[in-house]
Amino acid sequence: MSRSGYYKSCKAPFFVQEKGSKRSVRIGCPFPGHSLSLKGELVSDLIILKNLKDYREREEFQNWGGCKVLSRYLLRDHGLRVNAKKVYRLCREFGLLLPRPKKLTSASTFNHL
Repeated sequence: MSRSGYYKSCKAPFFVQEKGSKRSVRIGCPFPGHSLSLKGELVSDLIILKNLKDYREREEFQNWGGCKVLSRYLLRDHGLRVNAKKVYRLCREFGLLLPRPKKLTSASTFNHL
């Protein structure tokens, strides 16, 4: 067996398929369920989620503002240092993501047909 093949077989899969369903389950360390504020206090994900819902209800965030922008506003307004990847995960789990914009195609691509 080659060296690269050996080490590839030693790696554990990141996702495992659940028995009896097509859903994949993440293995490894569970998500902690909290973040730290600037003062060093533990803040629950439920409080972060409440703040995210409040932002999405505001008029300026209903059609604009991705996860990076939301994480910056959480830091500025509430003093919560939350990674944009965590904001994305919370928004995805609770349906707060905005729809992705459709790609525009130029009319010149259709003239060649």
